Amino acid sequence: SSASDSAYKFVLGADFGTESVRVGIFDRRDGRLVDSHSIPYTTQYPANGFAEQNPSDWWDNFCDACNVLFKNGKCSPVDIGAVSVDTTACSVVAPLRPCLLWMDSRSSPQCAKIMEQAKGDSALQVNCGGQGPLSAEWM
Repeated sequence: SSASDSAYKFVLGADFGTESVRVGIFDRRDGRLVDSHSIPYTTQYPANGFAEQNPSDWWDNFCDACNVLFKNGKCSPVDIGAVSVDTTACSVVAPLRPCLLWMDSRSSPQCAKIMEQAKGDSALQVNCGGQGPLSAEWM
């Protein structure tokens, strides 16, 4: 056994999905799932085609999920050697208001105008072969 073998025991993974944050602790040697916990968050639909979440819910639920896992006793925070995070897509975070989600379609009129005026533009080829649709993430 070398010093690097004992440097840390676990990797913490966090998956911020559309409906919840899922946190898992994995054995760094074999990738085995040691423990996991998921906490849902609420999506608000303030108007037709709008979809928003409060970014503080993401952080609070992540922290709460981690606390549950550490209280379960299968791992101590000092044994975590790396953290990996993923999300559903880039989300537009405005600290003074709820976050616009990937499924928010309030920019549909602007997207349609862009698709019409930029028809054939190579920059749009990455999105459905230039056929769209675009989303708030692009705006």
